[in-house]
Amino acid sequence: MDDEFDVSGIDERLRRAVRADAATARRTVEAALSAGMRRRSMRARRRPMLIAAAVAAAVVGAAVAGWRSRSVPPLPSRAGSLSIRGSGATLVVDDADGRRWIVRRGDQARPNGGYVIVLPQ
Repeated sequence: MDDEFDVSGIDERLRRAVRADAATARRTVEAALSAGMRRRSMRARRRPMLIAAAVAAAVVGAAVAGWRSRSVPPLPSRAGSLSIRGSGATLVVDDADGRRWIVRRGDQARPNGGYVIVLPQ
């Protein structure tokens, strides 16, 4: 079976249906070429969006920083002093509010040989 004649007939009918006349082809080419001259570069089109995104990020960052600064209570000031006294291997630390810590050297001397002072937070 030789279908070559039918294929070329279908091809010719399809080309005739799709083929544009000269005036339509000229208008299409002119529109495509003039649109290419008016197009801005990709970088120029992205610049306003990048600036807007940067401004939005700065506003959000400032809002979060302001919110966080208000939500953290100020630390209470400790108006007081420590009194440190030593007697031999014993160290006594007295706080102005009445608390007292007694620090002694352990039975087994440490390699660095220092005292350890523990202060509550």
